[in-house]
Amino acid sequence: MKLSSYNLIIYKSPYSYWYNTFTKNFFRLSMELGEKVSARLEEGPGEETDLPASLMDKLKEGGFLIDDDFNETEAVKDLFKKAVNRKNYFMVVLPTLDCNYHCWYCIQNHVDSKMSDETLKRIKLHIGHMVNVEKIESLHLDWFGGEPLLYFHEIIEPVSRYAMGVCEKAGIPFMNSTTTNGYFLTKDKAQLCKELQFLQFQITLDGNREFHDNVKFQKGCESTFNHVLANIDRLLSLYEEINFVLRINYTHKNLSPSIVDEVNAFISTANRGKITILPRKVWQEKIDRSFSTTLYSILDRFKEEGYKVEYWSPISNYMPCYASSKYYNAFNFNGNVVKCTACNDLYDDNPRGILLEDGTIEWSGRFDERYTEPTFCNERCLKCRKLPICMGLCPKEHVNGSSYCKEEIMDSPFSDSIVNFIDRCYKND
Repeated sequence: MKLSSYNLIIYKSPYSYWYNTFTKNFFRLSMELGEKVSARLEEGPGEETDLPASLMDKLKEGGFLIDDDFNETEAVKDLFKKAVNRKNYFMVVLPTLDCNYHCWYCIQNHVDSKMSDETLKRIKLHIGHMVNVEKIESLHLDWFGGEPLLYFHEIIEPVSRYAMGVCEKAGIPFMNSTTTNGYFLTKDKAQLCKELQFLQFQITLDGNREFHDNVKFQKGCESTFNHVLANIDRLLSLYEEINFVLRINYTHKNLSPSIVDEVNAFISTANRGKITILPRKVWQEKIDRSFSTTLYSILDRFKEEGYKVEYWSPISNYMPCYASSKYYNAFNFNGNVVKCTACNDLYDDNPRGILLEDGTIEWSGRFDERYTEPTFCNERCLKCRKLPICMGLCPKEHVNGSSYCKEEIMDSPFSDSIVNFIDRCYKND
């Protein structure tokens, strides 16, 4: 037996935290025992040891101790390859780059735009090609923007109905989802969402009501915070089969414990368990590491009130980014195709991908293939204990030839996230 290269041991009184980034297994020991076990293992994890048999079994079963002939690096590469080539097609469609809001932090330039009938036709042809020629094993349409619901009836509905029919005929699963500000999620659209097999929604709040309404304001609407939450509760009451993410974009200033009561005022008790609270820092803002205490206390309150909460969870798809998948593409309103919506490729005058008349994609310069290359084949990444979670450089940065460590730009230490994650898992047992 030998020690895994992906063991993390973090000491924070009164515990030592053991986490394996490859297997995602973990446990806690007292700090004194943890130091003793670690020192004993570093001497050499032989078959004969004075460590308790139950602990040795835990180490072996959790992947902390592995067979001498097991090559973890090659195993990581194999999992990356499998993940990249999995034929579950995730297809992002942007009916428009326009939006009824103009949030100050938004990465996109909102322009007056709408997908043409010709592009809509090509989108349908592309779906047919992927199902009948490429033989994908499932289709997931994700509507993005801009604000996609601006053109619900003109674009989302006809494309969705076509996709549902094609997938049903081929006998493969189909799912709809959207990232929306929720303003246009009216009663009639909510009912249609159920009919069109929308199973995932993500809607964003910009902190507490006052801050949200200052960022997202709509003429003729007294409070977009109240309006959107009322729309959410109506949607959740329509059907059970739904995965709903309420994203909260936070800064130092816009978040206080009162947000829980403000949300509760509109979300009925029966519907709270259908919502996952997902906090995300506004990317332009720097957050002091001490703010995590306030954030976690707010999340604890949401959990107490019956909501699901995303404190932090290890990534387990063995890819650096969803865009690394061979079967992931994003289609702009104008027929341009990109691999990433979190960058300025959407506004590129010379797009790397174009949706052709027959529904196929024409890529320039092996652009799509570059995204599927492993970005961790360098000395620093291959020696890093966190590799199976991080999986290397952002593929966009890889394509552009740049290099940096993701951990260098984090607001809080990675170790703090591990500790908080393990502590809460023990607390919930």
